[in-house]
Amino acid sequence: MTVSMVFRNEYGTSEFAFQLVRDAKGMTDIPHQRPKHAIYEGKDAGLLFENGMLFHLAFFIAREALTKQPNQGEDISIIPWKETILDKPFYPSMSRNGVERAGAISKRIRDLGFRAGYVRPPRPHEFRAGSLMQVAKFHTEAERRKQAAHRDSSMYDRNYASNLAADGQGAYFNGEVRGDVMELFRDLSIPWNPSLWQAVPAEKREEFENSKPIVEIRNELASLQGRRDTKAISRQKELYQLRRRLESEECRKLQKLQPRHSSAINSSPCYYRCLFNRIRFLMAERDRLATTLFQNAQASRSDRH
Repeated sequence: MTVSMVFRNEYGTSEFAFQLVRDAKGMTDIPHQRPKHAIYEGKDAGLLFENGMLFHLAFFIAREALTKQPNQGEDISIIPWKETILDKPFYPSMSRNGVERAGAISKRIRDLGFRAGYVRPPRPHEFRAGSLMQVAKFHTEAERRKQAAHRDSSMYDRNYASNLAADGQGAYFNGEVRGDVMELFRDLSIPWNPSLWQAVPAEKREEFENSKPIVEIRNELASLQGRRDTKAISRQKELYQLRRRLESEECRKLQKLQPRHSSAINSSPCYYRCLFNRIRFLMAERDRLATTLFQNAQASRSDRH
């Protein structure tokens, strides 16, 4: 973080923004070349879960990161950071052992992709490629390179640009290109099933439980029952981990074979209640957050909580 401010936008309303400096790959020793990003509320109201400022604003409040209120009546009001947070990691770590590594983050994103219904969930690379393709539509090549922290254009051309990049038919016959058709085909490259199985279905459960590897694991666990020595406890943990891995692999295999019926897509959602919907009334703060995030609003509006 470098600068936070409140400014008056095109509509004459106040808007909160800050500048973020990213330590990109290969730029640790050349900080003056690190890419900078502007994060802001947005001049129009929108869904709160799409607001890039909202989650950072929650961090600011929790860390008491800002020293003062913005000055009333000024077109631009700089808000200094508290000295106690300078030169310290800003984002909270999800690991007790320190910085969360890329492998753990990628796994969590992959698991969320399965929960969202993607048989082959997009990886962080796909998210980055998609964002750079959007940037390329509205910015120059130099601006895109700065934003991505690339030294030259060959990095984008080799690793991020889509192979489905041009509307040759439209350009050749009538000189009118249709980017929407290209985007539709790119979207179809990531199959989605809103009714994707999240566990081995009941009709396949018995077959899985009676498979040879699971029967062997179950028999060995039964032979270890009651033993409290270190070797037995360690072996039990290994067997439970192996069973979970085999069940996960079986579920992934069935997901790839699962048909995508239109009847399942159009069925009423009232017949399925996820775990959170069943217990959300027990967690008032989480319940309120889940409801609020889907409202159309601006993060700095005083009538929102």
